[in-house]
Amino acid sequence: MTDTTPATLAAVQQPEPTPAKPAASAFSLPNPQHLKRLPATLTAEQWSRIRQAAYQLPQVLSPNDLGDPASAALQLEKLGLIQIQKAVAGSRPSRWIAPVLIDVALAHLDAVAPPRRCGR
Repeated sequence: MTDTTPATLAAVQQPEPTPAKPAASAFSLPNPQHLKRLPATLTAEQWSRIRQAAYQLPQVLSPNDLGDPASAALQLEKLGLIQIQKAVAGSRPSRWIAPVLIDVALAHLDAVAPPRRCGR
């Protein structure tokens, strides 16, 4: 005789949970439409490292790098770049990175990061 209690039937009928992709909110992007441009292997922690060090990375562009800041954001968008940070009026320009340069930027951060101190 098989056990047909509701709890047993529910356990049998439940499929195994599949690992979920990180939520879109885990990647803080000024333009949520750029989420689809991020590499699939990128973690939220790696993206956070890039965002925090965007001003130090040679792989990052700002509208001033293209000459005409008035039309630069549109050019960066057409090139398929990802906006890392919005501009802050009178303080800093927006910052952008090409999806293919994200791994290079992470390697750069690993190479120039100060050594971590143990026990402090």
